[in-house]
Amino acid sequence: MRVASIVLRSVLMLSAVVGLTLSSAHAASGYSLVEAIDDAGRQRMLTQRILKAYAQVGLGVQKPQSEQELVEAVGLFETQYQLLHQWQHEPKVAEQLERVGHLWQVYKPLSLGKVSAPGAQRLLGLSESLLSESDRLVLILQQLAATPAAELINISGRQRMLSQRMAKYYLLSSWGIETPAVSTQMDQVRSEFDAALRLMRSHRLDNAEIAERLVRIESDWAWFNGAIQQSGGERYNLLVLDASEQLLRQLEQLTHLYVDAGKTASHS
Repeated sequence: MRVASIVLRSVLMLSAVVGLTLSSAHAASGYSLVEAIDDAGRQRMLTQRILKAYAQVGLGVQKPQSEQELVEAVGLFETQYQLLHQWQHEPKVAEQLERVGHLWQVYKPLSLGKVSAPGAQRLLGLSESLLSESDRLVLILQQLAATPAAELINISGRQRMLSQRMAKYYLLSSWGIETPAVSTQMDQVRSEFDAALRLMRSHRLDNAEIAERLVRIESDWAWFNGAIQQSGGERYNLLVLDASEQLLRQLEQLTHLYVDAGKTASHS
């Protein structure tokens, strides 16, 4: 893959797919704490999306598109990691960014290297570690904000991660990579997603747009949840990928609504 020549274009393409807001927009309006929570939360999702795309390539599922998705996810993680340094004046944020960075310097080249089942096995452990450290960064930023909106941005952002995590597990299993994490975590992650969705339904901030988006997400979740409980080779791999992308798009839009609500609350 010609990584150096297409990373920037890839990042912009991914932003169009899932409706992301990149650094140029942040620079125009100032990089608020709620935006940083959103971006840090998206980093969690990308730790899972990268390995999901790697597995897609390994399985030969829509290989050119999957290779592109992998490069896009890596490029976006790198872009947002640099952007989040705007909050490194907070000592705990700076310390956690350093921890994330150490793992990222190992994860990034492996994810862009030769795709193989042993490589996926190694990336699986690293993706769990990078996810854990990225999650800690989100919690640190949420604690700095200390608002109900910040908590909802975190929860909604974590749902994005869970959508990719479930698809990752499904594809690794389809590839024949069976580890305790892959074989036992799926049901737990499905339960976590369900519980968080119920929590968000009970905290809609009296916002009609948020309520409407949650209804759409419930429908997409039912579709995705049904897909990941099936097995049957390439046909179901494609179904899971399609369903996971639709769910991710809806969750991006929901998280943006919580970010907007957080900005409004901070200015009132």
